[in-house]
Amino acid sequence: MKYLLQTVNGEIKDIEVFNLKKLIDERGRLYFHEYRLSDKADGKDLEGYIPVGTLEFVGDYLKAYYGIEHINPIEIPKEMRNKDYVGRYYKILRKEDLPNRGFSFIKNVTKLKVYTGFMAVNESTKDFLEGEIFQVSDTVNFISEYRVFVLNEAIQAIQHYMGDVLVFPNISVIKEIVSDYTSIEGSSKAFTVDVGIDDKGRTFLIEIHNFNSCGTYGFYEMSLLEMYRLGFDYLINSNKNLELDDLTIS
Repeated sequence: MKYLLQTVNGEIKDIEVFNLKKLIDERGRLYFHEYRLSDKADGKDLEGYIPVGTLEFVGDYLKAYYGIEHINPIEIPKEMRNKDYVGRYYKILRKEDLPNRGFSFIKNVTKLKVYTGFMAVNESTKDFLEGEIFQVSDTVNFISEYRVFVLNEAIQAIQHYMGDVLVFPNISVIKEIVSDYTSIEGSSKAFTVDVGIDDKGRTFLIEIHNFNSCGTYGFYEMSLLEMYRLGFDYLINSNKNLELDDLTIS
């Protein structure tokens, strides 16, 4: 496989790109993996690569070579939002449908990695939000958070990234989340699951990411190469829009 690794002024600035280059240099060439460094993803003669870098870099490549204008987040799929492991009020709604409610977690999910914050949602505060589709949910006091890496339904690693490193997640809950997501038609074959443990020791699903432009938090194995390939394949073939919730269902 061929990977297009992002550089800035000819130098690698991203730790994930650096680690992938190191993997290929150390072991990947034995399996016929190769890479090319580039400041631009939409330059000439770059067709047939798997782009690795920022969301903007990957997005430029998708637009230039596949005519894809938009990368949709996964968040929590509609089929999974009523599960016990969500553990909180959680909806994906249009801005105009956001309910008047108390202090809430609010996230613009019109596209990946834009506004995230906490606010009291009402008719006045909604005017300050920019975007079309939002996640609104109860706030949860997570005392520890982990990222789970999954390839072809198999858990590859569980990496701590925030909070108390001595507070561990419930593995049975993680396995249930992975099983439920992979059973959805068109789900990604390479993805991450973010889970949090609250102050009562319960493990909750925070969100699911397709494997592209993801922080790996120390995960460094050859399976990353296949995860980047399958994550990119999902963007090309299966990246569907978020399904909205029905306000009539509590």
